[in-house]
Amino acid sequence: MIWDVWKRVFSQGTNAERSGLGTEESIRAITKQDLVDFYHTMFVSGRMVIVACGGITIKELQQEIEKQLPVSRSDKFVVSCDLPIIRHNLISIEPYIGKEQVHLMFGFRTVSLIHKDYPVLIVLSGILGRGRTSILYKQLRIERGLVYVVSSSISGLSDAGSFAVETATAKKNVQEVLDIICQEVNRIIQNGVTQEQIQLAKNKLIKSRRMKMQTSDSWVAFHADEELFRSQPWTLTDFVAEIESVTFQDVQRVAQIYFGKDKWYLAMCGDIANDEVEIHW
Repeated sequence: MIWDVWKRVFSQGTNAERSGLGTEESIRAITKQDLVDFYHTMFVSGRMVIVACGGITIKELQQEIEKQLPVSRSDKFVVSCDLPIIRHNLISIEPYIGKEQVHLMFGFRTVSLIHKDYPVLIVLSGILGRGRTSILYKQLRIERGLVYVVSSSISGLSDAGSFAVETATAKKNVQEVLDIICQEVNRIIQNGVTQEQIQLAKNKLIKSRRMKMQTSDSWVAFHADEELFRSQPWTLTDFVAEIESVTFQDVQRVAQIYFGKDKWYLAMCGDIANDEVEIHW
């Protein structure tokens, strides 16, 4: 649920804010003609990419797709502008009355999957909140025992992206947890990170990615979005090269651009209200 609340706040005022599942009323209102029209409008060659891994040639794949999934030919669909950044509501809450624990995501709007700063954000996410060696795990879990788990993640779309820290804690600890997250993010903005932190994050990211590439399914999943959004082929070798190229200066520069007191969003699930928390920057 927290991801739905996060999506609702960081993409507010745009079509992306809407739930993909819809409402009971909207689902009941769907007609057969709606489905047919959607198929003919959206299932066209310019909006599709077919990625396969295994014992099949491109020609064989093409023949099978044309036989099993006939689609109309169209020009390649291109996203012409970025998703607008709207901050009318900085905090979004899904109330769970009577629950002691509060689940939260705190973060920022960033960039699309193919933006030049996206690899830097991947490394920054690794430094800040991925694994037991990350800054926030040490601060929130090991040193203070305020949370059981904490993680940071990035989401890259075709026209937008987000960077968020996700965790859960007792309601009485929410303000302290948010204060620590803000302090550590601001520390990176002001002072950057160490070369040791950057190299450790790079090594973990590259090793983790290679370990995940164990099945045909994982290779397809890795390439699908990249093939859809990029104009040129992009491979695991390209991913490794982009991560390896990230520098100390890149990390601090990107933090200064995308993180800030006038750029944050907060999503929460729990028995808590807007006026019970403050963002101290």
